[in-house]
Amino acid sequence: MTMDVQEKVIQVLVNILQVSPEEISTKTTSDDVEKWDSMNHINMILALEQEFGIRYDEEQVVSMLSVGEIIEITKGMLGL
Repeated sequence: MTMDVQEKVIQVLVNILQVSPEEISTKTTSDDVEKWDSMNHINMILALEQEFGIRYDEEQVVSMLSVGEIIEITKGMLGL
């Protein structure tokens, strides 16, 4: 299940940021991807919430500035 979460998160980011999967790793941050701006950050959050059927709180949204952090927060929300 853990790998599924990581794969799904990366796929959502690939779709929203319009990058290839090879450009995204758990170490990728918002500074590494040109299209990871505030508007696409919100789009990513909404897409992830829909994908996983969860709701992030404001504190989580603000701290989700790396792929690894997004995966860890999402796994926590899912109880993994």
